[in-house]
Amino acid sequence: MGNMIMETTPLSVNEIATIVPETSINPDQSLPIETAPSSMNETSNVQQTSHNQEHETPSATAGNASMNVTDIDVPEINNNQEHSLTMETTSSSIPEPLPRQPTIKHNKKTILAWLTACKEIDEGTQVRYHDGEKPITGRIFNGAILCSCCDEEISVWKFEKHAQSEDIQPYKRILVATRKSVLQNILISKWLKEDEQKRRDMFMYAPIHDIVCLVCGKGEDEGEFINCTNCPSTYHRSCAFIQGFSQENDDHWLCSYCSCKYCKGGHEEEYPLDILCRQCNKKCHWMCLNKSEKDLLRTHCSVSCKEIDEKLKGSIGIQNNINGNESYSWRVLQQMDTKSEDHYVISNSKVAATCMLMEEAFGMITDKHTGVNVVQSVLYNRRSNLRRLDFRRCYTFIIEEDDAIIAAATVRFHGKGLAEMPFIATDEAYRGKRICHLLMEIIESFLQSLEVERLTIPSNPQTVEMWKQKYSFSVVNDKKLKKDMVSYNLLMFPGAIRLSKRLFLDLNEPFGNVEPNTVN
Repeated sequence: MGNMIMETTPLSVNEIATIVPETSINPDQSLPIETAPSSMNETSNVQQTSHNQEHETPSATAGNASMNVTDIDVPEINNNQEHSLTMETTSSSIPEPLPRQPTIKHNKKTILAWLTACKEIDEGTQVRYHDGEKPITGRIFNGAILCSCCDEEISVWKFEKHAQSEDIQPYKRILVATRKSVLQNILISKWLKEDEQKRRDMFMYAPIHDIVCLVCGKGEDEGEFINCTNCPSTYHRSCAFIQGFSQENDDHWLCSYCSCKYCKGGHEEEYPLDILCRQCNKKCHWMCLNKSEKDLLRTHCSVSCKEIDEKLKGSIGIQNNINGNESYSWRVLQQMDTKSEDHYVISNSKVAATCMLMEEAFGMITDKHTGVNVVQSVLYNRRSNLRRLDFRRCYTFIIEEDDAIIAAATVRFHGKGLAEMPFIATDEAYRGKRICHLLMEIIESFLQSLEVERLTIPSNPQTVEMWKQKYSFSVVNDKKLKKDMVSYNLLMFPGAIRLSKRLFLDLNEPFGNVEPNTVN
């Protein structure tokens, strides 16, 4: 089974200037021209596309019908058809950089669509706008509102405009007749229900140690394991570049997340690991910080991690119009534990709606050994005591048309040195319009504004040449770079090939200044 990405022509400089919002561009950096609609990941039940479409070469998943995939459960699929994980089709030329409203009916990925899919609201339920200048009613239909005044399917935002209201709070003003409540209260109620809480509850791994290598995603058949003394993480010695470490000392080996980021030492009574970084999740001794940083840092391991964390948290849920077009926008999402704050209620609900898009594109990718739904856990940034399934630092980038999510990608930031993108998908009705490419430009521009140096993806072996030749990715063959990446928790799948792309070059702090904790 190959993950298929559909070919798109690289954007010209002029096209980039018209598509990417100015607020997303770092003025000190030029946007990369050759970017891939970077896909990713791996074995899954994917949605199928027909042969009459113009295909890109298979993208970033390790899954292949001929591969022995041991650690991911994948439903059987028809190998005579092409498959897409990025769901991006080709269009040799388009008159406009953004698509017009699709004419075919399809399942829109909106908050209303999520509520109807969850049976919180029935299709056809009557709604009305409360406290608008103009009395207006409608019915929920196809993830939108069938407006009584124009007999058209419109978004909640346009419904508010039709009511001649300038509140810009449609979810607090649209009353659902059958529930005798506004949408905002229904969203809060749904978010607090048991089924939604289970999606984001911390996954606790009971066994003492994992049976899958954190680096390659394979089991003990692939080589000798070494276990971290303080956490369940397990590594193949060869994957962790551990040589000459005697068996009798195995009980004292610490992974890079259980030792100091700087000195590699562990937790001692005199020298405790005082700081657990809120951004990269690495630990360090307060004494190991630079003198200038000691007064600034109590919750982060470095100034750069603090800056990244603050910008990400400040970006959650904020709508960024694309080139001033109010119909098209992008946002950064992350599931937040909150009950009533308007900003986060809507953002959390969009995470749930995005899950609909990803599940339609990828089906279900299940970790074989734990039963964890990987795609869902990444989207909900679900925590775990098992490092390789701990997704607490994952964010989701989306593009919307009005209130419909038309493309999404998940990104995890590992500090200034590295970011990874496990999943990316485009809604079926928008394939072939370079929306995936647009999302990649937005993400890379955002990473560059934070001076993140590299972006990495796992790639299907069949797509490696495409990534190298067309999109400037390269196979991670350099031994030092491999060692650097070992020190990070990167989502990986059996058979995948690790690719990376340099986004930003900091000569004062090159990626790789922090070595993985191997042999002292």
